[in-house]
Amino acid sequence: MKKELDPKALLFSASSIDVPVVTDGQKRTFQGTAYSGGRVKDHWYWGNDGVVFDLDGISIPKTTPLLEEHSDKRIGVVNQFSTDKGIQVSGYFLTNEDAQQVVQDADDKYPFQMSLYIKPGSVEEVAQ
Repeated sequence: MKKELDPKALLFSASSIDVPVVTDGQKRTFQGTAYSGGRVKDHWYWGNDGVVFDLDGISIPKTTPLLEEHSDKRIGVVNQFSTDKGIQVSGYFLTNEDAQQVVQDADDKYPFQMSLYIKPGSVEEVAQ
């Protein structure tokens, strides 16, 4: 019998996000590591043993929403990604109020982190 996972079990915090300053008239961009590879330890659902993602065959839409705190607050668009060394993403911020608040906070050196939602095709338990 296949066990249904709590959707929140598929959320993972990742490394910091870089928001470079640009000249007037250009979109503000971001880049960061959404998943660095290896074991994700101490997850509230997966526990201390953690979880590892096999990135072979992972599918990421060409444009993916960047949401604040996994909410419905649209703050940007991921338009480039690489799975060569984990999952590296980059994109741009929207011009709406929510996005501009995030940009301002980044300018003020707030230490934002990326978090991602990965829905696995299957889950396999592997012994240590």
